[in-house]
Amino acid sequence: MRRSTKKKVIPLALAIALAIVGATLAVPQIQVNVQQLGAGSSVITSDVQQANITWVLNTTNPDYISAVNFVLNTTVTGTIYVKLYDASGNLIAYNSTTLAAASSGTVYFNPNVNIAGVNEVYVIYQGPAP
Repeated sequence: MRRSTKKKVIPLALAIALAIVGATLAVPQIQVNVQQLGAGSSVITSDVQQANITWVLNTTNPDYISAVNFVLNTTVTGTIYVKLYDASGNLIAYNSTTLAAASSGTVYFNPNVNIAGVNEVYVIYQGPAP
């Protein structure tokens, strides 16, 4: 190798080595501790084992949903959420109601929802904070 080529290659090699070392030091190390569900100090439980859900249709136009009635197998406190989705997975309507030691309730939709557009229904119970 010629002497002028060596003079160009050595600084380039040092610059690349420093860049690699600098990039390695710039990446933080992240450590994640994982435990099984229920293995922590607060075990997740639910008193709700069964629920009966019925549609409440609009009295003047039964093509529209005005509410959802639910009856739970137990008396609980917490919140019931009802989400309605169309065939593309878009959220059409969403509402909730708070339960104060009740086993039944109603979640209303205002405006009413066209039943023909509903493809999926999610009913979610969120219990009180531990």
